[in-house]
Amino acid sequence: MKEEIGLRERDLNDLNLRYFALRNVGNELRINYYFFADLKPNAVINEKCSEGILEWVALDKVNDRKMPVTAQYVIKHYLEIGINTDELYSVSVDSKDNFSIASLS
Repeated sequence: MKEEIGLRERDLNDLNLRYFALRNVGNELRINYYFFADLKPNAVINEKCSEGILEWVALDKVNDRKMPVTAQYVIKHYLEIGINTDELYSVSVDSKDNFSIASLS
């Protein structure tokens, strides 16, 4: 976060690892970690990002965005269930994009 948009841990409240995802893509196993946090009111965010276009999207519109399949499943689950719990979840997606989500808590 610091490298891409200038955010530091002190700019956040309740930073937590909430999901890790495994996805089988051909001969490659991809692993992603998804952290969630709240921005503090005084947090300063760089408007330019070296990794692409930085944009803020309303929560009810985020799943309308193009994103990797594991991110789609994580965001959908988080908005339906995860926002109301502190549990850690694993997500697995096979080569046919079939998925499962399980609580590890």
